[in-house]
Amino acid sequence: MIGQRVESWPSLGIAWVAFGLIGIALLALALLAGSPHPAIFSLLPFALAIAAFKTGESPIAFSISEEGLAFDEPDLGFVRYSELTGVTAPVSRNPGEDFAIQLYHSTGAVRIPRDINLSSRDLYDFLVERLPPLDPADPDHAPAGLRTFVAEQVQAFGAEKVFVYRARPFPPQAAMSRKLAYAVATICAATAWCVAGIGIEGNEKGKGLAWTGFGCMISFLGLLFAFIFSRANTRHRPTNWRNACLIISPGGIAMVQGKLRGKMRWDELRAIDYPAKPRFGLSTHGGTRSGLGLLTDGAYLIVADLYVRPLADIRRALNNYWGGRDAN
Repeated sequence: MIGQRVESWPSLGIAWVAFGLIGIALLALALLAGSPHPAIFSLLPFALAIAAFKTGESPIAFSISEEGLAFDEPDLGFVRYSELTGVTAPVSRNPGEDFAIQLYHSTGAVRIPRDINLSSRDLYDFLVERLPPLDPADPDHAPAGLRTFVAEQVQAFGAEKVFVYRARPFPPQAAMSRKLAYAVATICAATAWCVAGIGIEGNEKGKGLAWTGFGCMISFLGLLFAFIFSRANTRHRPTNWRNACLIISPGGIAMVQGKLRGKMRWDELRAIDYPAKPRFGLSTHGGTRSGLGLLTDGAYLIVADLYVRPLADIRRALNNYWGGRDAN
């Protein structure tokens, strides 16, 4: 991997071309039929074409060296491996299938698209291997509610056996920008339908009201989806997520993550699920429903994907101390 150059494949823009052709076809139909209705409907594919054109995947290009990554696109300059603060990828992915990667560094985050000239799996594994080591366990650097626990564990087992995972300092790059743009484009087109319906109501009784009613309904649905997509980038992060911290030691687990605060002995742990599974009848804590699940007798706790190590690494650290043994 050292010495290779990573580049994303140029976007072909198929989506905006397809939407544009559909809009042109509807305009042609309106001219041939002498009816304004296909032309009014064409506002939707034209709006979607503009959204697709404006939200194509940002290109990326960087070279891999012994010391770090030299970025040309985006203009990040040289990012040393010692400056990396995390690497994440989708939990659910098919073997052999490429996927997008979120790379976090000391000044932000960059999204590496799935369509690159190297294997996403190989690149992901390479970057994970070059994450800098965790800082030594230090009670003074832990959140106030966990300092006593860290101090006790360090004194009992040594700092090298206590792992302190702090939250990454930056959120991931938005992955729903195109879907959000489609929702906004649909709202714009539907609003135009409402205006057009009011305008033609005087000439075509009933049809104008139909366009207005249809436009109002689609606008409402567009607003709903726009809200969902706008929150998609934050829904897996609990409130006050930057202050989250997870402690794993031979003596147990402690965590501060959103509203979840507390510690647990290893004999209280019943199962580790990665990815987290639905557990009906048990309370889910931590402000997220996606991540790594910890099953206890009375609750199902979810470790969110927001720490300086991938959840797969955190799972290995958990298994090393818990070992999957019968906690009863």
